[in-house]
Amino acid sequence: MKIFSSDIEAVGAFDYASVDRMGDLEAANVLDGRVRALDRILRTAFIELGWIVSQYQRRELWKHVQSLDTGQTFGNFNGWLVSAAPYSRSHCYAAKGIVEELTKDVPIENLSGIDETNARVLVSVSGSCRSKLVESARTLSGDDFVAKVQQDFPQLHIESKKKLVLTYSEGEMAEVERALDRVGRQLDPPIEDRAGQLLAWAIDANMEEGEPEE
Repeated sequence: MKIFSSDIEAVGAFDYASVDRMGDLEAANVLDGRVRALDRILRTAFIELGWIVSQYQRRELWKHVQSLDTGQTFGNFNGWLVSAAPYSRSHCYAAKGIVEELTKDVPIENLSGIDETNARVLVSVSGSCRSKLVESARTLSGDDFVAKVQQDFPQLHIESKKKLVLTYSEGEMAEVERALDRVGRQLDPPIEDRAGQLLAWAIDANMEEGEPEE
């Protein structure tokens, strides 16, 4: 795992306006490098983010950082995280949980380079199998990694994920969210994520309908 990644520094220092003043050859090389840097960041950010957030909570590092708003050190971990990652706090919690689970069996250095999709599959694998799949998780695409797990460990019953995209007007979305929240509150324990709420709703509807006719 790199500290102060040159990829991150390169992206942060990028000057958009300067590209317009470049010749085509120079612009092509600069933008090619930027895309490659962004790709590496997207591939490695999830594990690194989870590790950093876990370190902050476990070592109480937030006690040593001053809030930009108050000038005082933070009083708790959540206060620091809200300040440090206001737009990705839930993502940070997810990454933290997955990294903490995976590092029970695999050293953090070996997890570096695994993207979010494959990390979520790897964490669903039993601990004794994880170390055997780390290299595949780092090098294969999401679909190929799932196929690898299914082939090598069929007893785990790992399924590939399918994405469902729904589009509603603002008013329609409010109605859908209100119904899903009601479903989530009725479960024990309650479920807050939309995918889980929708799945619970579908299972309940299918049970009421009964077995499909052949």
